[in-house]
Amino acid sequence: MCGLVGGNLFLHPNEVKKSLQSISHRGSDFSNIISLKNGFFLGHNRLSIQDLSSNSNQPFISNCGRYYLVYNGELWKSTFDKWNDYLRSKYDFKTEKSDTELLLYFLIHHKQTLMTSINEINGMFSFGFFDLEDEKLILGRDFIGRIPLHYFYDGMNIIFGSEVKSLISVDKVNKGEIKSLKG
Repeated sequence: MCGLVGGNLFLHPNEVKKSLQSISHRGSDFSNIISLKNGFFLGHNRLSIQDLSSNSNQPFISNCGRYYLVYNGELWKSTFDKWNDYLRSKYDFKTEKSDTELLLYFLIHHKQTLMTSINEINGMFSFGFFDLEDEKLILGRDFIGRIPLHYFYDGMNIIFGSEVKSLISVDKVNKGEIKSLKG
C-alpha cells in the first residue's frame, strides 16, 4: 500500500507535505514531492514491495521527462507476462522489475486508446498520470476498484489523493464535493 496526492489546488509545497503526512501510514520507505509547471504538484509515500531499489521511487518520471506517474497497487504476473518484454523492446527501462515503470510505459504506449486499453492490465491499482507537454492529467484505477482514489474538482482545478483526509487539509476543498473515482 502506498499513498499518493497531486493536483493544482495546493498553494504551497508545505500543503502537499501536510497532505502526504496525513497518509504517512500508507508507506514509510520513501516520500517525495515534485512541482511541475502551472502549480501542479505530485507527491508519493512509498511502501516498497515489488522492486526494492531506489530506482522505483515515485513520483516516477519517464526517461524523456515528459510523463509523470504516482501509483498505488500491484500489477499481477499475467500483466508482466503479456506486456513486459514488448514494452521493454520499445522503451528504455531503468529498473529490473518495477510494476510502476511497467505501468508508466503501458500508459504512454496506449495514451491514445487508454479508455479501452486499460482493461488489458490485471492487478489492483490507482494512479495519477501527468503529461507535462500537454498539461493533461489522467486518473485511473482497476475496473473492480480495489484501491481507493478520491478527488475534488472545481471546474478548473483538481486535487486527488489516496484518502479523503489527504484532501481536506487544503483550504479550497469543499469536503462535501469530494468524489471517489469508480472502477
